[in-house]
Amino acid sequence: MSPMLLDELLNIDKVAVLELDHVVSPLQSESPLEHRLASLTWLSRYLAAERKFSKITVFEQRATVGGVWNHTPLNVIEETFTIPRMQPSKSPDTALWTPSCSNPQFVSPVYDLLETNVPHHLMNYSDQCFPKSSSLFPKHAVVKNYLQQYAESLKSMLSLGTQVHKVSRCVDLDGRRRWQLEALDLKTRVRRTEVYDAVLVANGHYNDPFIPNIKGLEDFNRVHPGTVSHSKLYRRPDQYTGKKVIVVGHSASGLDLSAQIATVCKRPVVVSEKSSAAKSMENRPGIKMVPEIAEFLPDQRAVLLSSGEIETDIDAVVFCTGYFYSFPFFDSTDLALSSAGSWVKGLYEHILYINDPTLAFLGIPQRIVPFPVAEAQAGFVARIWADRLPVPTKLAMLA
Repeated sequence: MSPMLLDELLNIDKVAVLELDHVVSPLQSESPLEHRLASLTWLSRYLAAERKFSKITVFEQRATVGGVWNHTPLNVIEETFTIPRMQPSKSPDTALWTPSCSNPQFVSPVYDLLETNVPHHLMNYSDQCFPKSSSLFPKHAVVKNYLQQYAESLKSMLSLGTQVHKVSRCVDLDGRRRWQLEALDLKTRVRRTEVYDAVLVANGHYNDPFIPNIKGLEDFNRVHPGTVSHSKLYRRPDQYTGKKVIVVGHSASGLDLSAQIATVCKRPVVVSEKSSAAKSMENRPGIKMVPEIAEFLPDQRAVLLSSGEIETDIDAVVFCTGYFYSFPFFDSTDLALSSAGSWVKGLYEHILYINDPTLAFLGIPQRIVPFPVAEAQAGFVARIWADRLPVPTKLAMLA
């Protein structure tokens, strides 16, 4: 055996997959559109194909598969939501109950008019194409239906409507270290505790909003409640009709939201970004590109820009500033994974947890084409956990 590889096998028998919310981003970058269920479906298929594991359980807090692609008109602000928002959440998502639905719902970053920004022939899995009738950039409902059809063969593995509250290390009677998982059935309110040999985290990074701490923002939000929001809570442009709007951020969702809002708001939409905009962006009709906001001025209902210019009479501010990496089900004192939610540390090839390769993650990289990447990651994890690929030593993984 090479000194760069472990001598012993992992001997994994029972596997838990934590889909929880998503692994696929609808719009790449800081918006959510194309990389969530990729991990769920492909890893589960690869694990099952190995025919090595006696138990594979996929936990998803929504009542149906698809993660964030399960669009809902709800844009309820959770009690723990703060402005600014500088730390990832330490609590599970709030389940919402409405008279029109018998199952719990969760706020999704998918908005009404969202379409993918990746052509479907790049998004699809290698063994199933999108329907021939699909537009080049499908609407969100088409993607959801595609994922749900693809997951039909996985039904026996799914534990839907189940929210994982805690994952921690434990030691069996035989002295072997395993993973203890505590979960809540959201409908029956029954709690359960199970032990697994390995855990795959596929909860994505498009769910826990980040709002920067700009000088004066907290006071501005207090003096003008309801004025400041995040792209996760955006649904339609109608709510901004006739208003002067500032969009903060100019990546995927910033581009899309500013274009939609410009059709109904008091023009132009003011788009603030740190870096200089390309000329093509500066010339978009109804859009005014400005530098980053240096300070919010609550008394004037205005913002001071880094250029010294002041924008006044602000009716709405939409932060398109991305999301945290968030793992509220892990004890931060046990696993040091996230540095304030901005990145995930301690992973080999952004997948295997170096200190214990029976823990793995899918969908961590950003600015990728998520489905094929997740498919490759899933095959890698499944083969390692089935002892068909050798595990690098800790020294090799740290190199």
